[in-house]
Amino acid sequence: MNLFEEIEGLSGEPLTSALLRLLILRSQKIRDEFVNFISSHSPIGPVTSSSHFSCYTEHTTFDEETGYGRIDIMLEFDDAVVGIENKLFADFQDGQPEKYIKTISEIASSLSAIRHRDIRWFLVILIPKIRHSEVVELVEGKAKNITILNWEDLIPCLEKWINELDPVSKVIASEFFDFVRYRISFIPNFSHWVPHLRKTFEARGSDLQRELVKRLWDFFPNGGARLSFGDTWVGYYFSPESPGLKGWYGFVRASELEGSDIRPAELIVVTSYTVEISSHYVKPTTLVTSNFIGTGDNQYTWIVDFDDEWSSPERWARELKIFNVKPKEIE
Repeated sequence: MNLFEEIEGLSGEPLTSALLRLLILRSQKIRDEFVNFISSHSPIGPVTSSSHFSCYTEHTTFDEETGYGRIDIMLEFDDAVVGIENKLFADFQDGQPEKYIKTISEIASSLSAIRHRDIRWFLVILIPKIRHSEVVELVEGKAKNITILNWEDLIPCLEKWINELDPVSKVIASEFFDFVRYRISFIPNFSHWVPHLRKTFEARGSDLQRELVKRLWDFFPNGGARLSFGDTWVGYYFSPESPGLKGWYGFVRASELEGSDIRPAELIVVTSYTVEISSHYVKPTTLVTSNFIGTGDNQYTWIVDFDDEWSSPERWARELKIFNVKPKEIE
């Protein structure tokens, strides 16, 4: 198993799923601990992996009502099939997570016939702890075979075996655990950054501005893989689920915006579609450049007027979700 083949081109949730799978398959200690963690939180009783275990990512699912999907991780044990929907801060799409249940149950039924024993199933939703109440509300009453687990609980269970790993796996595990903690904690010292983020704008953005836009990538739909920057802007393009729509977010120098009461730098979002403003922290403005996101597209620009209380990922996700529109929301 080649590390770079496993994670090439991946980021966010697909990357963390691939790295988790990599560690599970490289280390028996990690695998056993992971199985114990899943088993101890199982809604159907304990699961075992003494004779059967497999783990694969991006498994295609199908449901007649909700269509095709991809579940992040699929696990097969001796006596159970477990699907894992891995969420950091991306929104749940229409039909998630219930759209996966039919496929998971069908795999369990097929394995029951092959192995001549009862193979049970359930679905895990793996999330940062801060999203727990949101997901409880989402899945309430939809299926009894769903359990919600937190990254903050999983990482310590796996991490205690890090010194038992081979040198390569140890490096992978250490970087992986730090990466997940970094992603789910947002920026611990964000309140100290706030006064400096909009004080000035240097070509390609300051180190703090570049770091913040990188951290905001999780809160926009289908973010671009490469940083977009120039003498007066730094940010990322993104694409809502509705075909043909696009957007950009990042910091710009004041000279890019019309008006005289703006600060030297502003965090803005530019879209080819309008949105319904639900917060007084998101305010419409106008860009000097009329083709900022492409010639011929409509262009709407919004200032995100954050403050030092935006130190949690939950706050950013709540305020920025208006830009993650779905097809039925577009007129």
